[in-house]
This record gives sequence, C-alpha cells and structure tokens, in this order.
Amino acid sequence: MLFHRAPFLWLLGATFVAHWWMLRTQRARNPLLLAASVVFYARWNPWLVPLVAGTALYDYRMALAIEAATGERARRRPLAAAVAVPLGLLAFFKYTNFLVAQAWWPLRALGVQAPPPIFDIVLPLDISFYTFETIADPSSTAGAENRQVVPGSVSRPLPASSRARWGRRFPTSGR
Repeated sequence: MLFHRAPFLWLLGATFVAHWWMLRTQRARNPLLLAASVVFYARWNPWLVPLVAGTALYDYRMALAIEAATGERARRRPLAAAVAVPLGLLAFFKYTNFLVAQAWWPLRALGVQAPPPIFDIVLPLDISFYTFETIADPSSTAGAENRQVVPGSVSRPLPASSRARWGRRFPTSGR
C-alpha cells in the first residue's frame, strides 16, 4: 500500500474519523489502530502480519518473564533473549546477503570459483526502528530492565494489544 494512492488515503481517512470522532477511549481505539495497521501491512505483504504478530507476542511474553523473575540473575536470561531474538531477526532480514558475501571471501581463497548466493529477502517496512524501539521502550522487555526496577514494584507491561499496536503504529511512525 503506497502512501500516495487511494487505498491508503481511504484507510487513513476512515481510521482518522473513527479514532477522533467515533471512539472516545484509548481502550476502544487500540483495536482500531491495530486493525488498521494489520490492513496496511497485509496490503503490502501478507506474510508480514504473522511476523509482526509473532514478534509483538514474543516481546510481551519476555516482558512478563522479566517482571516475574526474582533477582537480578534470574532476569538476565529473559532479558538476553528479549534483546537477542529481535536483533537476530533484524540481522537476518537486513544483513544476510552482506554476511554471506563477507563469508565468501575465505572460500575464494580456498579456490571456490562460484559467486556467492544472493537471497531474495523482502525487508519488512520499518524493521530497524521497530527493533530498537521495542528494545529501548521503558514499558516492555529490556526497557523495563533499564529502569532498574524492583520486581513487583511497577505495574505490569502494556497489554498485548497495546504492545502490538505500539510496535506497529499506523502507518509506521509517531507515538
């Protein structure tokens, strides 16, 4: 879905009207924004919807695991996973071809004449921003750890629907 085409403008207009004039509470607006984001991403590339949903759910589960852990040592494992998995996804989508090309140089020195393979990987829209924001966000995962909180002393992480909507803001930017 392109920003200057009619389908996006209709989706934006309908979302704007429903958000500001029909729905009065943030609790009612979150499902609308989440649905608009899903439609937006599905129109561009449908396989992104499960990817985004899966990363939002994973991020939420890691936030709950960090909160439930007692003691600093117990929080390290879910914290490391909460940072490593999103960075791994970012590395896969953004840097696979670069890393394969770099790893191919030693093979050429050993006599391999074939060119390195080039993978046709579609880069998800806004993946770098999304990855680093979810790691740094103080209401979830690693961001909760960055606040140096005492377990049980702060409110629970944002609900999963809010996390999913926050992570995939409609269309892609702004708080």
